[in-house]
This record gives sequence, C-alpha cells and structure tokens, in this order.
Amino acid sequence: MRDPHVVSLCYRLETDPSLIFDHPPPLEHNTDECMLRLADGVLTCTMKAHYASAVEARAVVDPRLRAWELYVALLRGKQVMHFVYQKAEVIDLDPPLPGVPQVIQATSIESVEAVDQVTVVLTQPHYPDLPTHFTVSPDVETLWNRYEGYVQGLTPLPGMAYVCQSFIEKVLARGRPDAAQKYHIEPEVLGTLGKLHSHRGDLTSRRKLEHERDRHEPPLTPSEIAWMEATVRMLIRRVGEYATDPTASWPTLSMRDLPPYKAGTRGP
Repeated sequence: MRDPHVVSLCYRLETDPSLIFDHPPPLEHNTDECMLRLADGVLTCTMKAHYASAVEARAVVDPRLRAWELYVALLRGKQVMHFVYQKAEVIDLDPPLPGVPQVIQATSIESVEAVDQVTVVLTQPHYPDLPTHFTVSPDVETLWNRYEGYVQGLTPLPGMAYVCQSFIEKVLARGRPDAAQKYHIEPEVLGTLGKLHSHRGDLTSRRKLEHERDRHEPPLTPSEIAWMEATVRMLIRRVGEYATDPTASWPTLSMRDLPPYKAGTRGP
C-alpha cells in the first residue's frame, strides 16, 4: 500500500520591481511546522510532521508565508513580495522496493502574475525576517483589503482611514476607549486619526461635507497623507499582533511611533 509523505515544499520568491535583493545571504528560520530556508530566491520548507499531500502541508505553511508577505507590505506601504508555490517533494514510505523511498510527486507550478511598473527602487542586501508575532486573521485581511484598495486608487484616503478605524473601534472593540485599551494604543493616536479623516481634505477626498466652508478646504498636505497612511498600517499590524497572542502586554503605540506632520490651513 502506498504511504505518501511530504518531505518539503518549494516556493519561488517574486518581488515588485520596486524591491531588489542584492546577493542576500541565505535566510533560515525554524518554525513549529517546518524549517524554512530562503536562498537565491527559492524558499524550501522542510516539514517536521507527517503530511500525506501537498494540500495538507500547504494548509499549515501558506498562512506563515502570507503573514511574511503582509508584514513586509505593512512596512513598505504595498505588497512587494509574494511566494509562488512551485513543487512538493513527496516520498512513498511503503515503496515497492523495501527500504528505498521513492519520489512519487515533484512538481506543481502555478502561473506567474504580472506586476505594475514603479519608479522608486529599494535595493536590499538581506531578506526580511519572518515575523514571529504576527497573524493574518480574517480581520487583518479585511483591513488590508481596504488599505490596498486605497493604494490602487479605488477609494480616497479619508474614507479608507474612516472604515479601518471604525472597524477596529466598533466591530473589534466596544468603542474608542475600549479599542485603545484592548490594542494598547495611545488615545491621542486614534483621536488624531479621527480628526484628520473627518475634517481634512478638499472636495475630491473629504469624507464629510457639512458646511458651506467645507467647499474651500485645501487638499491634505503631504505630511498629513504620510501620517494617516503610517497610522492605518500600524493599527493593522497591531491587530495582527493581537491575533497572535491576545494576552500579551504589547508596547503602547504612541505618536512617537509615527512620522510628524504639519496640518494644512483652512481656506477662506
């Protein structure tokens, strides 16, 4: 009787044109599920437990890799790396010839997706570390999808920030004070974000239009935009950290963790 066993999974690292790794040394990481080794753009995941199929093995490996991709995306502001499944090494633990394991599956390659061209390029001498305290929960995916929609130009920044903050405060928590306590966030951070997405921006981006004077509001300043983007990404990261261990005493996220910004002036 055949007894298939997955020895390892292999993935290809694809990066956005804005990210180049310049001859990085191999990166190795030991997880509960497997030993990871990333070298020359190829990730090999040697499994620790028994899995009878690549589908079973990927069910435990892929969430780790998704957390890796998204954690880097939250640091960079967009997804810049992606692991594409290539093949599984599967042996027969009960081979036709006793004592001679036989490879019975080796390759299953997925299609390659095209990526958009960008102008700013970052060259890195090392691969980014695998996050150990970050989980891509369904809530994190929901928040990231909203942020990514903004990056792709599908929604204005104030609207995206409002939805993400409301989701954290009203769906994941029982209001702003509870969200600040639950996720260890300085209240000033949430208060400032709320003011910016509710009361700043011109007619093309403003979330709330309540008075005639709102017609004359100037656009968000570059520093306001950078601050709001960084804040939303920081909040998403904290939701992922909390999903990993809700009982942990995470460092409080404060205004000091964010870039400074200069508020725009009102119009006439």
